[in-house]
Amino acid sequence: MSSVSHPPQPALDSLATTCWQRLTAATDDHTDPWRTPAIATRSGNGAAVRTVVLRETQTAQRALSLHTDARSAKAGELAQAPQLSWLFWDAVAREQLRCQGRVTLHLADEVAETHWAQLTAGSRSNYRHHDAPATAISDPQTAAARRDDENTAYGRFLVVRCVVERMDWLHLDREGHRRARLIWTGDHWDAGWVAP
Repeated sequence: MSSVSHPPQPALDSLATTCWQRLTAATDDHTDPWRTPAIATRSGNGAAVRTVVLRETQTAQRALSLHTDARSAKAGELAQAPQLSWLFWDAVAREQLRCQGRVTLHLADEVAETHWAQLTAGSRSNYRHHDAPATAISDPQTAAARRDDENTAYGRFLVVRCVVERMDWLHLDREGHRRARLIWTGDHWDAGWVAP
């Protein structure tokens, strides 16, 4: 018998609520493993996967948000194919959540302005880099010294907002894995168990 204590498993009818509570907690807690999910976009070479920071969870709107540089490859990929997949994994709880949905991009609008106002000075400085992400550089220190002003930085600050349409929840357990699929029907989450 395992000596590891596992959290109680959520009931199917409350699973969506449990998942959104967990996502909200990850937005607020910098140590939560769900705070830094992987996302997948469609690129010219197939799929592109990166780790991002979950910046906002809006349960009622079923929305998850992240920040990026408008000059980044992911911004271009999402403009071409506005669909996003998220992967959240907690190695201690052995719990995974995958989310999929449609994306809207917010650049120099009310949404971007609200998010920008909430950033620390250190976070804002990430958008002051003169060179666009993935630009070839000769020296990291020289490139880091090339900084633009804050107005220019704000002009390239992009909020990616994803309205989730599907979720796939998985809990790994030696006594039996459990997996459920949740699909938004227009007014509620239709949840059902599926084989792990």
